Order: sequence, then C-alpha cells, then structure tokens
Amino acid sequence: RFRSMVKACALEGDLEMLPYGEKTEIGEKGINLIGQKARVSLARAAYSGSDIILMDDSLSAVDAHTGKQILISFFLDGPLARKTRILITHALHILGKPDIIYVMKDGAIVEKGTYEVRPGGLSDHSSIRDADHIACPFRNCCETIPLSLI
Repeated sequence: RFRSMVKACALEGDLEMLPYGEKTEIGEKGINLIGQKARVSLARAAYSGSDIILMDDSLSAVDAHTGKQILISFFLDGPLARKTRILITHALHILGKPDIIYVMKDGAIVEKGTYEVRPGGLSDHSSIRDADHIACPFRNCCETIPLSLI
C-alpha cells in the first residue's frame, strides 16, 4: 500500500535521491522536503484511508507534467478513485474532470454546475475568471475517465 501511494504521488525519484530512501529522517534535524511537501501531503491523505478527502490547491505546487501524472494516477485511477474527493483549485485545465463545480467569490457560491453546462463550459463564464476559489467534488464511484479526455 505504501509503495502504491509513493508511485501515485510521483515520489519514487525523490525517495531514491535521499541518503536512506524512505528511512531518511525528515524535518528539523533531517533533510527538508521543500518541493515535495504537497506530494507527501497527498500521499498521507490517501494512506489515511478516509472516505472523504479535501485538498486545498494541491496541484499548484507541482509542474504541469507532474500535475497531470498525479491527476491520472492518484485522483482518477489510483488510491483515491473510489473516494469522495473535494479539490479547491485555480487549475482551470482540470475542470472537465469533476462531477460538479462550485465557483466562489467573496465567500459565496456564485455558480454551480458541470463543465458541460453551456457551450465552452464554465470557464467561458466571467464568474469563473473572477473567482476566488473553485471547488471540484468528484463523486464516490468506480468510474474512471479515459486518458483520451485528459
């Protein structure tokens, strides 16, 4: 289970570079993981076994390639595929994946719907361009999204 979390969060290469791999002490007296913090947090969330996972802009700390890998191997087909996942994000490129999208402005929901609500999707609407936050819940199900949609 641990190995599958490491792979899904694209941490394999990072662990290989540490002097003692997964046994390396991290933190105050150990090595600092600056660029890997978000991915380690995702792995911990998945490893927890919780049925509902709330992620606050988890993909913003990774590059586009790693973000796509995590989206596929972690959220859609990996350890969280059968969990309820709520993702708060500014990553407009993933809006076609969630089951429902909530657009928030000044602490209030200004729009709710699916990406297919209108031609061009929600991203063509001014409320999403001016939004403070976008919450994207993925339902708790067994369906996966084909790679051709990504």
